[in-house]
Amino acid sequence: MGISDLWQGMNQLPDHAQLGGRVYVVDGVNPNLTVEWDGGMRPIGCLGQQQDFAVTPAVAAGGGLTEGNYVWGVRRVLTDGFTEILSPVTLSAVLTLTTGQNSGNVYPLTYEGPTLPDGWAIKYQILRSVMNATTLLKLVTTLDAIPETTFYADETADAALDESVTYSLDAVEMNYPLPPVRFIRAYKGRLIGAGSLRVTRGTLTTTAASATVTLAGDIVRWCDIGAEVRISGEVGVRVIVAADPTANSWTLSKECANNVSDAVYSKQFASDVVYVTNPQPDNVEAMPYGTEVYSNAGSGNRVCGLAEAAGNLYVFRESRVETLQLAVDATVGDIIVPGMHSLPPLPDSPPGPVSHATIADRWSPKVYWYAGLAGVFELSGTTAKLISEPVDKIIREDVDHDFDAFSHGVYDPRSGMYHLWMFRSGDVVRNEAGAITFRVPSLMLTYDTRRQQWYSGTLAASRSGIWRDAAGHPYAVIGIGGGVAALDVGTVDGFGYAGTATAGGADTLTDDTANWTANALAGLPIRRVRADGVVERRIILGNSATMITVWKAWDVPAAVDETFEIGAIEFELSTGELFLASAPDTEKRSDKVAVTFDPPTTGVMPVSIEITGSRARSASTTTSAAEITPTVDFVKLTGAQQGGRGHGLTVTVRGRSRAGGAVLGIVLDAVDTK
Repeated sequence: MGISDLWQGMNQLPDHAQLGGRVYVVDGVNPNLTVEWDGGMRPIGCLGQQQDFAVTPAVAAGGGLTEGNYVWGVRRVLTDGFTEILSPVTLSAVLTLTTGQNSGNVYPLTYEGPTLPDGWAIKYQILRSVMNATTLLKLVTTLDAIPETTFYADETADAALDESVTYSLDAVEMNYPLPPVRFIRAYKGRLIGAGSLRVTRGTLTTTAASATVTLAGDIVRWCDIGAEVRISGEVGVRVIVAADPTANSWTLSKECANNVSDAVYSKQFASDVVYVTNPQPDNVEAMPYGTEVYSNAGSGNRVCGLAEAAGNLYVFRESRVETLQLAVDATVGDIIVPGMHSLPPLPDSPPGPVSHATIADRWSPKVYWYAGLAGVFELSGTTAKLISEPVDKIIREDVDHDFDAFSHGVYDPRSGMYHLWMFRSGDVVRNEAGAITFRVPSLMLTYDTRRQQWYSGTLAASRSGIWRDAAGHPYAVIGIGGGVAALDVGTVDGFGYAGTATAGGADTLTDDTANWTANALAGLPIRRVRADGVVERRIILGNSATMITVWKAWDVPAAVDETFEIGAIEFELSTGELFLASAPDTEKRSDKVAVTFDPPTTGVMPVSIEITGSRARSASTTTSAAEITPTVDFVKLTGAQQGGRGHGLTVTVRGRSRAGGAVLGIVLDAVDTK
């Protein structure tokens, strides 16, 4: 089973962290996985029995138990034949055997967790106390599977118990596993996990026509608010809208229909809890968590990502960002008072990411993330700021926000650029039944963190991340065309080709003059201009020597004599507003605007130059088109071509390059007018 297997058919992208020579991969549903240095994979820790199990007294011909009190325990063991990872022990109630009873039927629960990786199996240790000594359990047997009778008949005499495996009820349980989490980071020798989808069960009392339920024994917490609850005998799912720890009760979103004093409930909780493992080295095989940490600023605000940068661990929630403050023990006289971890929110905290995969914190001195319509943010220390104003129009008008949860981004440490992929129209393909068959974002926004400039373009990428070369140097990679490619900075998207169609179809385009290598164009963008002038953009699925097949069928089938381009980078560069300072009795007028280019090596690079001037009462916008060639490397706009007098000016250059070419500079000449 490879890591990529985890990504198939998932509703969210997985997350990972590295601690020492191991990589930990999580998705919140499947077991948290450990990837060893040699590529081997196994779960992190082992889940225990999910609820109390039953033990009943019995009479057996060879029973070795006598009258008295006994306690049983069940511990799951995750093993690949070499490594054994223990679950916490789940205990039975004290069972009293009376005259004639000499055995106990133990009913352990079959493992109900997610599917295990190949080569790993669950075994069951049955443990028991000796008569009337119910604080120390010894091993009865280890089962490879639950018996078909659903119970194990324990007839083992006290003297025959295996004392090499014991469990003390007086000791602190050290094997609580990190529950399945969606987000994970390594921080100061610990694993930090969050976004758990763990389910807990218990009993409660319901009252007909009342939304208030009282728990039997379980502790009510303020952070229960927002959790989903299913109650036996009640229809549907309810949400906890209020919690009363004093009365040990919840108020649900819907009234109950029945009067039941021991109704079984299941609660999906802890989406707002952060798990902090014990510092390593500890139980390095199981990586048990040591502490659950709750927000300082209230509950019900789920965790939607984690980041680590410059010595800080950030917890992203839907409506704020917090920092993890690890506990510091205090000494009072000779007594050590354990400290408590805390999660204070940042001042003026921004919203969290719409997708944790847009968080760029690895190899970056700052943290970057995409918060949907709220924009893109940069975080340094405890200060966050919005940086996406220059591309706000693109984010508002060109992005399909229905699929923001599948957007992703990466910081490239070589170039100092943050690359962000979002969905635009045509990036999601559905079949006739409406099911999604293709979902890859192609709108790429790039933020140059050194120059503080934005660029936009088209490049389809299913995922982005960081790899290392043979020398250990990090570089950005993307998933593209069914494989993985290095993300580099250049003037052409891997391939530059322009041609004229000699034939076409519903999802094909043919150029008989071409001689392409089979499937070498898979994953690249193609831009086709229809006979009516409408431009259609698609991602190439595959190709033969002369024919291209696209992922999504054309809106209008391709036809002969239509022009097309492959691999062209569509770019946009905006200066932001340039303020034209003037004397009190004058007003500045822009006299000339000149844009210089590094021209393409061959062919034509079409560009448009848009100038927006801010006036006292309104704003004017003019747009001029030009063609940059190997012999034409600048465009100069004068007079009415670039607007009238005003207090400010914004210059936006748009273009398309498939044979090199770049914007070198923009020169503005202004004069005073009365």
